[in-house]
Amino acid sequence: MIELKRLNVIRRVESEEKATALEAQGFKRLSASKGKEKPGKKGDAAAAKKAAEEVAKKAAEEAAKKIAEEKDKKGEGENGE
Repeated sequence: MIELKRLNVIRRVESEEKATALEAQGFKRLSASKGKEKPGKKGDAAAAKKAAEEVAKKAAEEAAKKIAEEKDKKGEGENGE
């Protein structure tokens, strides 16, 4: 179990991938499970960057979808359909 904290929020996750994704969102590690590498080791920065890029890509896709849906709604209202 890996514990991370941001402001007053504490998250516990089971996988290194989820922990890395949370670190990309600004969480800091409080503890790591036994046998895992401690934060700051080689590869952490690259993994955090990759996770941050994936989060940003997903957010951009969701935003584009929402904008397209809003345009469709506006288009229907203007044509009187």
